[in-house]
Amino acid sequence: MAALTETRSSRPRTGSPAERFTSRDWTQFPEPQGKDETWRFTPLAKVRALVGPFTPVQLILDDVSIPESATWSIVSSKHSSVGRVLAPTDRASALAWENESSAAVIEIEKDQTLQDPVIVTYRGRPGLTCSHTVVRAAAGSQATVIVEYLGSSTLSENIEIIVEDGAQLTFVTVHNWTDDSIHLATHTCSLGERSTLKHVVVDLGGSLLRTTPSVRLNGPHSSVEMLGVGVAGANQHIEARLYVDHAAPECISNVLYKNVLLSPPPPPPRPPCGSAMCVSDPRPPRPPPTK
Repeated sequence: MAALTETRSSRPRTGSPAERFTSRDWTQFPEPQGKDETWRFTPLAKVRALVGPFTPVQLILDDVSIPESATWSIVSSKHSSVGRVLAPTDRASALAWENESSAAVIEIEKDQTLQDPVIVTYRGRPGLTCSHTVVRAAAGSQATVIVEYLGSSTLSENIEIIVEDGAQLTFVTVHNWTDDSIHLATHTCSLGERSTLKHVVVDLGGSLLRTTPSVRLNGPHSSVEMLGVGVAGANQHIEARLYVDHAAPECISNVLYKNVLLSPPPPPPRPPCGSAMCVSDPRPPRPPPTK
C-alpha cells in the first residue's frame, strides 16, 4: 500500500517538484517500467493490458439518484463539457481518453444547495473497460456526489471535477469491487475562487486499486481537503498518488490517507500428540546444557 503527495506553489521555486508532463496523446508516454517514478510501486504485470492499445467495453450503469437542482446526462466525448480540465499524466489515462467515446456528466445548478446527495452506481463486466465522468458544481452551489463501483472489472477511468467560484463540493468514490478487479483511476480537479472541495476515496475491495488525484487551485482563497481510507488483505494492492498545484495565492490544501493491512488468519491449532494427525518432530531432542 502506498500514498504519495506532491505539491506545487505559485511562489518562486525552492526545490519543490517540477510541473508534471501531461498529454492526451498516449503515444507520448513510454511503456511503463518498474524503474519509472510514476509506476515504481505498481505491480505492472497486472495492468499491462490497460497501458497498451485495446478495444474497451462499457461499464454497466447500475443505478442513478439525482435530486432536484442537479442533472445527469450521457454525451459524446467531443461535447464541450468534456475534457475541459483533463490532463493525463500517464499512459493509462491518455489511453482511456483515446478509447472512450462518451462521458457521463453530472451538473449542479448555480447557487443551489442539494439536500440529498447525487449517487451513481456502476457495475463491472467482463473485458477491458474504460469510463469517463465529469462533475461540475456551478458557482455558489453546494452538493455531495457519491460514485460507487461494484462487481468485477478491469477498468481504466478518467474523472473531471470542476468546482466553480464560491461552490462547495464533497466528492466520494467507493471502490467496492470483487477481489479479482483492477481499477486505474485518474481524477483531475479544478477549483475557482473561494471554492471548496472535499475529495474522498474509499478502497474496500479489488485486486489492484490505483488512484491518481490531481488538484489545481486556480482561484484565490480556494481550498481542498483530500481524504482516503483503504482496507487491504492478502494479495491486494492499494495505491494513491496525489498532486496539488497551488496556482493562485492564499489557497489551502490538506491531505490525509490511512490504509489498513488485514492480518492473515492464524494457522489451525496443532492436533494433540497421540492423535492420528499428530506428526512427531523428526529431529532428535536437544541434550541438556552442560555446566
